[in-house]
Amino acid sequence: MPTTLTPRPLDATLSVTKAARLLGVHPNTIRTWSDAGRLRYFRINSRGDRRYRLGDLQRFLASAEIATAEALLAHTTAAGRRVASTTAVHEPGAVGRSLKESPADPLAAERHRLDLAVASTLARLTSQADEVSAALGAAADAIRDAYGHHLVAIWELRNDRLHPVTLAIASGSGKPHLAELPRGFGILGAALGKGGERGGSPEQGVLVPDLRDGSIVPVVPDGRPELAIAIPGLAGWWGVLLIVGETAGSLGPHDVDAARSFADGLGALVSASERTAEIGHLRHRAEALRRVASDIGSRLDLNRILTGLVDHTMLLFDGDRAAVFLQRTGGQVSAEVSRGLSTSYLDNVRDFRPGSLPAAAVEANRPLFSVGYRDDPRGAGIRAAVVQEGFDTLCTTPLRDGSTLLGMLNIYHDQPHPWTAAELETVAELAAQASVAIRAAQDYDRMATWAAQLQSIQQLGVRLNRLNGVTEIGMAIATELRQLIDYHNVRVYRLVGQELMPVAMQGQVGEYVDETPDQLRVTIGQGITGWVAANRIAQNLANAA
Repeated sequence: MPTTLTPRPLDATLSVTKAARLLGVHPNTIRTWSDAGRLRYFRINSRGDRRYRLGDLQRFLASAEIATAEALLAHTTAAGRRVASTTAVHEPGAVGRSLKESPADPLAAERHRLDLAVASTLARLTSQADEVSAALGAAADAIRDAYGHHLVAIWELRNDRLHPVTLAIASGSGKPHLAELPRGFGILGAALGKGGERGGSPEQGVLVPDLRDGSIVPVVPDGRPELAIAIPGLAGWWGVLLIVGETAGSLGPHDVDAARSFADGLGALVSASERTAEIGHLRHRAEALRRVASDIGSRLDLNRILTGLVDHTMLLFDGDRAAVFLQRTGGQVSAEVSRGLSTSYLDNVRDFRPGSLPAAAVEANRPLFSVGYRDDPRGAGIRAAVVQEGFDTLCTTPLRDGSTLLGMLNIYHDQPHPWTAAELETVAELAAQASVAIRAAQDYDRMATWAAQLQSIQQLGVRLNRLNGVTEIGMAIATELRQLIDYHNVRVYRLVGQELMPVAMQGQVGEYVDETPDQLRVTIGQGITGWVAANRIAQNLANAA
């Protein structure tokens, strides 16, 4: 339960600091008024420390308010007479000048001076955007010290959670622990509103002078008044500024107006910091992208290229997991290289199902991401695997060589990670560079295979020139083909008249092992073998049956 502040008797005495908090001015202003004889005080010890009676302070406030009202009435009447006397000559601006010439309320003048001083401090701190944490701490100290508030704190809004950034509290008051809070907590959530966007709250400041009624959950549960103001950022609200008054009634409408101005200043500070960080991040990312492209582009080994691509991608985008899927014959895909993904999950990703996120990225020909992929309809086909794997966000990027789809680059984050436009553009550029390297490596592998085949054929020709027997030649052909093609069965026929006579046979499995020449003899035009012999056109049949 919040504690109730006990009212002080009128003959109670206050220190300079507490008197300044009561009047809403700086302690130095209290001393100046005292030295000028405007405010009564007492010396309480040999050091000359001053004490002020509460009744004297209240009478000072009352007299200041009466004097201000009388002065305003007098000058308003005088201004009216001057306007009437100068109507004939149509002197412009007479009323405005007369009001400007009126004597100011000393309390209002001092408060105005403090407002300007804090605003000036915030403006200077904007130049320290590269050290935003220290700058926010200095800003909170400046606001608390200027007005003698009990506490000034700043929270940052990240992923619907309020994270404490800095705290300035009166000396001798202890230092409360500021915990991470949900976005809608108490007066902080009321200041942010429901939408979280600029203008999402009907008012940019929430002031609760007395939190004892329990209508809004207080941040500091001691009954002091609290004021919360949303701090704007580059996109939506960046966070919340919280001000806790020293005594009941120490916060009012003027504090709300001033705090709104300070929140805008803090918003300018954090926005400058975010822009500075974004520029630095973009420069770092561009340099990293250049290094990655140079690294993977200088290799011809496909496995090393894919390994480097996955490792660089996780580092570049702070990913928790990543994988490169390459498309195989028949539309099947396989994870050639992966990091942080279980075998059971990879077994569930065998194709790009229609309507899935990878299929949508292929159709759009650009990277797509999904936050909360387990609840995304595009991931419904593998939802159980996603839940079991435990990641939250998936970003998938097609790897293309012209119009040919090579595969997909997938990046996973365990926590919600809304991808920015700059990140999506960067991963698209990385995928384009990787696609070129992958295609070059595949072409190199094919050329290496062809070269090996040509060499084997050349060796076969040399061996055949040394052989004389038909059976020896047939067996040499069958043996050498084994180096070129991984087969289960091979047959070498010789054309004799209109018949094809098998001269060599090698069976590796099943029914091919026990074959005999009489079983395999065919005539020209008979079966697949006879058709090829008759037409002299090679055939590759995926299903010979």
